[in-house]
Amino acid sequence: MMYNSKDLKEMARAVRAWAIHAVRMAGSGHVGIVLGAADVVTVLFANFVRRGRDRFVLSAGHGSALLYSVLRFVGYNVGDLNQFRKLGGPAGHPEYGTPGVDATTGPLGQGVGNAVGMALAEKINKTDSRVYCLCSDGDLMEGVAQEAIALAGRYKLNNLILLWDDNGVSIDGIAQTDINMPERMAAAGWQVLSVPGNDVARINRVIEIAQKSDAPVFIQCKTQIGAGSSLAGSHRAHGFSLGIRK
Repeated sequence: MMYNSKDLKEMARAVRAWAIHAVRMAGSGHVGIVLGAADVVTVLFANFVRRGRDRFVLSAGHGSALLYSVLRFVGYNVGDLNQFRKLGGPAGHPEYGTPGVDATTGPLGQGVGNAVGMALAEKINKTDSRVYCLCSDGDLMEGVAQEAIALAGRYKLNNLILLWDDNGVSIDGIAQTDINMPERMAAAGWQVLSVPGNDVARINRVIEIAQKSDAPVFIQCKTQIGAGSSLAGSHRAHGFSLGIRK
């Protein structure tokens, strides 16, 4: 069953709400990616990630609240989001062993490498599994990511779809991904697609196109960090506490 645009928008709102609640209860966290990329992740899990067959890697591991929220939405028991970033609760970065979490991530670039390795393993084992990965500007600024990207293109890993949360901002300010990243990816042997990161209908369509590729696919999702907040578009939205009203 494929969900329509209206359903997907409502789902994304719920995913955002749960993730923001988790960050508020923790008193700290990363809301910028939650507000900016919730539509992308929601469409992916609602309509494409097949439970028990496909894998998802959040290379932008600081967005763990977003991942836990969408996993909870699709039925995984990730733990009590009221205990997010607290001892015994869901960890501040995704950890393998948490239901639905396929890789421990946090160090930027690492998750891209993990996703490429998973996709290569699935090819070797001749399965029909797909590997999806959401990465940030910071991930693509790392050498480990670029080396893995080159390998994926060389081996034509068309079971791999890498979605770029392209907001042009890193924790310190303007991201160093203004060197025409799509051209670099195309040169590495990837099919490159682009989509507004808040348009669920177009996100849905572009993933359908990506699944038919004979090469690994890089989807540039144009987003705004902290969308809808007072810090929208600013590097200050990367990580901040929303606070809890007493």
